[in-house]
Amino acid sequence: MALQDNRIQLDEALRDEFAALKQAETTAIFQLARKAYSVREQYLNDGKYSRDFKLYWNNFELETIFGSMSSFTKYALSGAVLEKVLGRYELKNCYEQLPQTVSALYELRYHSVEQLEMCFQDTYTRTEKTNDRDRWSKRSKKKAYPLIHPHATAASLRNWHRKWENPQAEKADNRQLPFIEIKASYSVLDFDKSGNPNGNLKIEELKDLLSLVETLLDGNVKFKLESNLDRIQKSYDRSRHDRIERAQSKATGELAKAKKTPDFGGMT
Repeated sequence: MALQDNRIQLDEALRDEFAALKQAETTAIFQLARKAYSVREQYLNDGKYSRDFKLYWNNFELETIFGSMSSFTKYALSGAVLEKVLGRYELKNCYEQLPQTVSALYELRYHSVEQLEMCFQDTYTRTEKTNDRDRWSKRSKKKAYPLIHPHATAASLRNWHRKWENPQAEKADNRQLPFIEIKASYSVLDFDKSGNPNGNLKIEELKDLLSLVETLLDGNVKFKLESNLDRIQKSYDRSRHDRIERAQSKATGELAKAKKTPDFGGMT
């Protein structure tokens, strides 16, 4: 008798469950941010929270929810971004395009309405302060790559705004001196027959390490970071997809073969 396989099935139902949970998480974050914004608007006087709010914070132990009052403020200012987008006719249709994390939303607080509008459309750069779109550059002439999207990171939004407000003329990049080289194990591309990662290095570890390095070098123009994560991710996705397809094809073939096999049970 075959042992029952109690593993979670990698099927469309699981994908739908993930999608529903992620949507619920995003909805909760947006609702929390907007509520924090409303409270801050009513209980902030001359840049400081009122005595009533501070007493409420202490008496009801809101630090157990937000961690700190500065964290609450971060939610509130993220909510201000949401309200700005919803309050403008030219932006409200882009609400679903907003980043899904508080840290990324928070970075949009300094973006003007005009900047938000163009960042929903594409990723623009300029080498001088000018509103002449003909003198702006885009990431690609063939395809739009909106700077603002659900998975945009706080670092990417912060870096863009800094460069947009303080453009510098292009010059030869002399950051070509080899300094540090990090090589990762190919086991990140190892999968079992069902398409489950089984290498000792996980793709999430690469992403976490890159994020740490990006944060460390943020704003330091003396160094240039070059990453192959996008290429590795594509190889990872392709390899995993191939393994899953082969497993599903094999299972389908075995099922079809079983159905074709006549049952002679009881006959001698």
